[in-house]
Amino acid sequence: MANSYKWRSKAILAELKELPHLNSLYIHIPNAMIMPRNLFDPEKLERYKILIGEKWGWYGKYTTSRTLKLNNSHSFRSYEFDIWFEKVEDLYLDQLGGVEDVVEALNSEKGFPELKHLCVQNSWGDLLHIFNSETAHCHTAFPVLESLYLHKLKKLKKICEGRLYAESFTNLRTIIIRQCDELEHVFSISMARNLSHLQEVEVTDCKNLKEIFGDEEIEESTDHADQKVHCPSLEKLILSHLDNIQLIWHNKLQADSFCKLKVSRVEFCGKLISFVPPDRLGRLSKNPQRLHRFQNLEIVRVTECWSMKNLFPVSIALGLRQLKELEINSCGLEEIVANEEVKVAAVFKFLKLDFLQLVDLPELKSFYPRSHTTELPLLKSLVVYHCHKLLSFQNTHVQSQSENQTQHPLFSPGEVISDLKLEKLSINRDDIKLICSGCSHFSGKTFHKLEDLQVVCFHDESPVFPLDFLRRFHKLRTLVVARNEKDQTFRMPRVLMKI
Repeated sequence: MANSYKWRSKAILAELKELPHLNSLYIHIPNAMIMPRNLFDPEKLERYKILIGEKWGWYGKYTTSRTLKLNNSHSFRSYEFDIWFEKVEDLYLDQLGGVEDVVEALNSEKGFPELKHLCVQNSWGDLLHIFNSETAHCHTAFPVLESLYLHKLKKLKKICEGRLYAESFTNLRTIIIRQCDELEHVFSISMARNLSHLQEVEVTDCKNLKEIFGDEEIEESTDHADQKVHCPSLEKLILSHLDNIQLIWHNKLQADSFCKLKVSRVEFCGKLISFVPPDRLGRLSKNPQRLHRFQNLEIVRVTECWSMKNLFPVSIALGLRQLKELEINSCGLEEIVANEEVKVAAVFKFLKLDFLQLVDLPELKSFYPRSHTTELPLLKSLVVYHCHKLLSFQNTHVQSQSENQTQHPLFSPGEVISDLKLEKLSINRDDIKLICSGCSHFSGKTFHKLEDLQVVCFHDESPVFPLDFLRRFHKLRTLVVARNEKDQTFRMPRVLMKI
């Protein structure tokens, strides 16, 4: 028997006790005050979705057998909901008032042994921890938890207080945290050791967050082996609007940490100084084990990170064979790959990279400032503008007029340009002059697949270029001319290509 109702009468609810064979129930009770005590027997209900509180809807991301959505802790703590917590698989908690620790406050003596998904949201008061191992009745909590969603927990200090036993959080795969302003670290080191199955981390708009991994227990512990971060299954990392974060993770990383990371998006983190801890950069390049730590990265997007001076150490950049998209916008980077010395000229093989965008990087001077070659056999989209210190294309190194160092181009035509199969390209007036100069590296086949052309950075003059310049783009469909931040888009008719 399975039905879905929205109940508002205590008398009618009491009639459910007369259904001894009820094993499946979907029910919405807007007001917990009308619930009779011992209304349901959780041992008999095999499947249920029980919503307590006015605001809940039936939607849900996960397909589980047992779901509870509870609103206002003052109400549901008075109605013996703790007997449900041993079996619940999907739990939503809204507006926890007068609660400092979720596990302790909900009287879960076994630490939610079957809970797979937990959402805690909209606590403006006293909630400090999700689990405090020092005060809880249980030493282990959330042994099978797969996803954790924390939203608008304004006083939350830590997810876990105290050291964790090995069974806690060991199955966690996804954690999403938004608007938890007092949180300074997402994972303590003891918690990080349990995250071998973690696949996705998203942290957004947490004003005081300083670091993803690590806290004061590092200084207190004498067991250095226990201080290493280990996330061998992490595939997706999103950090956004974190005003005070300086490091993504603690310096001590195990050799296979982040070896499965595929997507990394970092945006509006103004104090973040490095994608990898900076005091490790020199040692990374000398340690062969570090070469493959990020070898599965496919997408990297970095926006509005003005304290970051470079993105990758050489050792990591050399191993990015799976990278497909690299997008960097409005940052303080001086180079993409850190200025580290290596024994021989570096060879960067981005064998799957098809999208490269570098926009509004006023300090960017080079991809890598030392001798190197770059292989980009699949690059289809190249967008570079407002990088005033960068030379997009050049035959030889050019001595900077303002600095006592050689200014390197993004690409040397002899290395890569003649082999490009570009479909989208942005160029400025200097690029146009070089292309029109008859440089042998720009052959008739260089742009034979180009369909989308952006002509950019003509701020102080009209975007004038020779008409025969366009004739080399036989498949051009769209021409965008940007002047004074106002784009003019032209659809190119086929007849133009026959002029």
